[in-house]
Amino acid sequence: MPIPLEFCEVWFQLNVAGDNEPMFTHMAYGVTATVTQAAVDAGFNAWTAHAGWRGRFDSSVTLFGGHVLEQTTAGIRRWDAAASPTLGTGAACAPNNVATILRKSTALGGRRNRGRMFIPNPIEGEVSSAGVYTGGAIISWNSAAGAILPGGSIHTAFGFLGDAVVLHDTGSQTPAVVTNLTCQSRVGTQRRRLRS
Repeated sequence: MPIPLEFCEVWFQLNVAGDNEPMFTHMAYGVTATVTQAAVDAGFNAWTAHAGWRGRFDSSVTLFGGHVLEQTTAGIRRWDAAASPTLGTGAACAPNNVATILRKSTALGGRRNRGRMFIPNPIEGEVSSAGVYTGGAIISWNSAAGAILPGGSIHTAFGFLGDAVVLHDTGSQTPAVVTNLTCQSRVGTQRRRLRS
């Protein structure tokens, strides 16, 4: 998706033991202040230290930081984080090909105005043999997801992020503001969506 001027994408990186390639999940945002390296580092440090996110993975998963892609008048600028990597603190995770799906909801109708985030390695004991999450796990994921939305602690730590948005495949359409980020009850297995 093209990133419009005054918007950015934040790519959260997860490294999984035994997997040579990093995995990413991302969210797009409006940019409301000047992006600086210090702000990027502060935002990713808040993410890697966040107890809610760390508790969603076991110690085989490292919350590594990530990067921000900012659209400027001169083109895309990439900001890489110098964040402090941290290990997950939760129970044993499912295999790498299983992913939690967070649904991006907006106030607008239609498929074009919603999106999803795929996050690897859900906690195995929270997923039934049919691939369905327990109610407690959904509540925990929704709480962690709220930290990257406006008003959440990770969002605030970045200091330059505005509304979370869903971008469109054509730059002529206005990004749709994300009003809610919720965990779907069934896990996914689309591993290719976790690569950048």
